[in-house]
Amino acid sequence: MTAGPAAPEPSPAPAGPFGRGRRLAMTLAALAFGGILLGWWQARSMRKLTRAPLATVVVMPFGSPSPEGAAAARILRRRLAALPGVAVIPEEALAPYAGRGVEAGEAAARLGASIVIEGEALEREGSWLVSARAASVARGKELWSGRAVCKGQEPSGCIEPLVRGIAGALRVPYAPAPQP
Repeated sequence: MTAGPAAPEPSPAPAGPFGRGRRLAMTLAALAFGGILLGWWQARSMRKLTRAPLATVVVMPFGSPSPEGAAAARILRRRLAALPGVAVIPEEALAPYAGRGVEAGEAAARLGASIVIEGEALEREGSWLVSARAASVARGKELWSGRAVCKGQEPSGCIEPLVRGIAGALRVPYAPAPQP
């Protein structure tokens, strides 16, 4: 009996010049490159996140029959803007809502604020009583309220205790005002 030609057996030689080792090396290199890109992207995203404000605050004009009330609101706005993590909506953005009877929470929501601060400055017997209230725009819930009494010709000396209280309510670090 004659057997037909034997079927050729596959060669155990590896495919390509470097065989399986080259494919493994290329796969590992591609995974390492992908990991590096992912780390770079995540680090870039985290830098943007750390620069984002923790709270966007709008300080409404203070209710006061005198121009010192507007000055107190302006000083409070400037001091809050100096706190890390707090973005303050500028006074000019409030101009369209002046005298239109728009509620403070509604105006703050339209401006994109997360916190609204309302207050008043009243002069009584040679001293000033400045009070402020911070509320969440989304919930309408009061976060903090306080008042300060100071003696003098203007209410600007009463602002620092209010800034300290608002910073505590927002959970941002308080930084004292720079001394001139």
